[in-house]
Amino acid sequence: MIMSSSKLIQKRDKNYQSGFVSIIVAALIMVLVSLITIGFTKAMQREQRQTIDRQLSRQALYAAESGINDVVAALRNDPNLPAQKTDCDVSSSPSVNNGVLETNDVAYTCVIYDKTPTELDYKLGTDESNVTLLRTASGNNFNSISVMWSQADGNNQISNLPNCSNINTENVASRNGVPLIRFDLTDISALRRDDLINKTDNMYLYPCQGGGGTNSTAYNSVTKGRLIPVECVDATVSCTLEITGLGSSNSYSLRMRSVYDEAYLSIIAVDTFNNTVEFKQSQTSIDVTARAQDVVRRLRVSLPLEIAENPPEGVIQSFNGVCKLLRVDTSPGSTDPIENNCP
Repeated sequence: MIMSSSKLIQKRDKNYQSGFVSIIVAALIMVLVSLITIGFTKAMQREQRQTIDRQLSRQALYAAESGINDVVAALRNDPNLPAQKTDCDVSSSPSVNNGVLETNDVAYTCVIYDKTPTELDYKLGTDESNVTLLRTASGNNFNSISVMWSQADGNNQISNLPNCSNINTENVASRNGVPLIRFDLTDISALRRDDLINKTDNMYLYPCQGGGGTNSTAYNSVTKGRLIPVECVDATVSCTLEITGLGSSNSYSLRMRSVYDEAYLSIIAVDTFNNTVEFKQSQTSIDVTARAQDVVRRLRVSLPLEIAENPPEGVIQSFNGVCKLLRVDTSPGSTDPIENNCP
């Protein structure tokens, strides 16, 4: 049986068309697989880079902490170092080995410090007080001290605070918002017992809202344990109280403690000549920048370097019982012999 030429041509065209479709499908599959492979490769590269960046970031942070430790050691060992260092130079003390840690890839590259800062920063806990010395570097007397504090997480819950006009009837312990601060300010220009008692102002700074509060109070060494309603007006701004009437001294001792919640607290001051106070022997501000390859970290801390750190809450502090030996006249014939011997 003989097939006509037209039928042969039609059959050959169908074979060509089916082959062409197979080539297109195979090409599309190859393109799709290539795109998936490229996507996975990019994702792996990003993850790898993020892992490397996290590692380098930790190394840079550790390098900055090493720089902080080097500065602290230098300042404590050499009291003749300048009061301030405002340039980034790390070629000499208080830097060590030009800031290089093991290799040039990890080093701290900038060191700045200030032993007489204009602002003091504290994180106050609820378990113990923070004691500091407020002294003007110029020797001029204080005119006023401003206290600014907020919740430790930086989110002041102003709407949860009680109304300032009702704080005397509020249950203080049930408050939910900015922490209450205990603030004991003592004039230490004279260190006699009676002077220390009579020149101490004991305040409780009670944050509130809605009017009826204050943002300014006069130093008052007569009324002890004052409850001061401090009006907080904005959740993004720290609650602020200015303490005025301090013109008789350039040296104060301050004991601070946060009640119920942790708090961030800052202090600035003005002297009697209306100049911003530089605080002496209160804190040292240290600012260190470090790098690990191409990743840079900056660390700034404020540390008390010139006074006793973490003083006890009382004259005697013990985690166990304290034995007090009491002895009164026990001689023969005594009408009231008392003797209490501790076991």
